[in-house]
Amino acid sequence: MSMQTTKMPNIEPKKSEDPLAHRGEEPWIDWATKILAHTRYELTLTPTEWEKAYQMPFLPTYRQSLEAQERRLSGEVKRYYDNLDGETVEKHLSERAWRVFTHALFFGTLQNPPTCAWGAVTFVRAHRTGLRSVEGGFVRLTPTEPEYAAFEGRIRGTKTNTIYIVNREVILRGYKKIKSGKTALLDDVVGEVCAWFERTDEAPILAYLADHVIQVGLFGEVIF
Repeated sequence: MSMQTTKMPNIEPKKSEDPLAHRGEEPWIDWATKILAHTRYELTLTPTEWEKAYQMPFLPTYRQSLEAQERRLSGEVKRYYDNLDGETVEKHLSERAWRVFTHALFFGTLQNPPTCAWGAVTFVRAHRTGLRSVEGGFVRLTPTEPEYAAFEGRIRGTKTNTIYIVNREVILRGYKKIKSGKTALLDDVVGEVCAWFERTDEAPILAYLADHVIQVGLFGEVIF
């Protein structure tokens, strides 16, 4: 498989005349780039400078909100450029992570709600990011990323009663640690996981292997 990479442009801080402006008709990447530049600019200001520039009170939690928005937009814009040229390493791994997620959570058992060997799925959503609007009294989410880049599941541990978040980052962390050889998994299991991640066909990953990847991503090792 031919892999390409596209470098994300350097997005410099830029002042916005309206920090609360909503997205218009422009393409998503133009909107996201603009908002990221504005967010980075606001992060350079002190609360006093911000209040003077925008004639509004600087709320105590606003800096944390700006920092979270900067992290989220940076990740989304980077993934956009990573995937721009078609089949990239980042896109391939993201798609594989999505398939691990669905196979581990939905094909491991026939129970409803789905379960794994060590917990029960309490929540699943295909998209974590998007534009929300109210239509007919219901909130509608228009995703800003494809499913394979933005998904989330929650598993409540049977023995621990703890909620564990499973997403793309967790799964890829598990895969990379397995690939590094720094787990107690047998060599043939490591080989099966790595071989599946490197494939480009539609063959599913075995549910127990998918579960291993998730556990290593969450706990650093297969513990259940």
